[in-house]
Amino acid sequence: MSSKADRTLLSHQRHFIKFSASVNLANNVALSGFSTLTRNAIMACFAVTLASGQTILCKSIRADTINKYLSAAVSLSRPFHEMNPLINIMGEKSQLVKDIIHETKRWKSMPNRREPMTKDMVRYLIKTSASSKLPDGNQAVMTDWLVLGLQAGFRKIEWSQDATLLAQTNTHHRNIDGSSAAFVSSDFEFRGPNGIRLSHTKPLLLHNIETVHIKWRNQKNLDNGQTIPFAKDTMWLRPYVYDIEHLS
Repeated sequence: MSSKADRTLLSHQRHFIKFSASVNLANNVALSGFSTLTRNAIMACFAVTLASGQTILCKSIRADTINKYLSAAVSLSRPFHEMNPLINIMGEKSQLVKDIIHETKRWKSMPNRREPMTKDMVRYLIKTSASSKLPDGNQAVMTDWLVLGLQAGFRKIEWSQDATLLAQTNTHHRNIDGSSAAFVSSDFEFRGPNGIRLSHTKPLLLHNIETVHIKWRNQKNLDNGQTIPFAKDTMWLRPYVYDIEHLS
């Protein structure tokens, strides 16, 4: 093995050690004492962090590179005579890990793709917007929409407008039927206990809300008018309420 390959292996091993420390396994990088399924799950979690951009260079990487990171992590088990944590009880590569690799390959094959927004990015925005003490400021509003986007899978066109298009047409982006491509207040419906619908005309209180129903009026898959309910979760619920106020 060349000196460059040695350095790469060492850096990948160090990265797994760092990951292990983040999940309270700093003293057990060989994953000793865990069941085969648990060891598979831990390696799958490591693969997820790599796929989401938590790498040495802090950017998403190809599936082949993820496999190299995983192989480096596996090598840490050998001195302790532990089984390969990527292998399941059938002696095959864990489906948990295979699914992550498959999804990474699918993502990398997409044309004109962009680096994904991650939860760490949103957590940073939450922290910085809170420190600004401007609950209705631009950064706070954008943070709220990004929180919703991560949870509900919003397309950019559904929550923001293209500045170039606005300058050229002097109007917002519209669907084929002429309606706004971005969400409007009527696309959000709040329900309390027993499914009782809550009115937007008076202040909405978090403790009164049990579910939020979001309507997608226009979709690329042509399932127009689809409504999806989201169960109450205080962390994620606040942006829905705040953004309704900004839409109204």
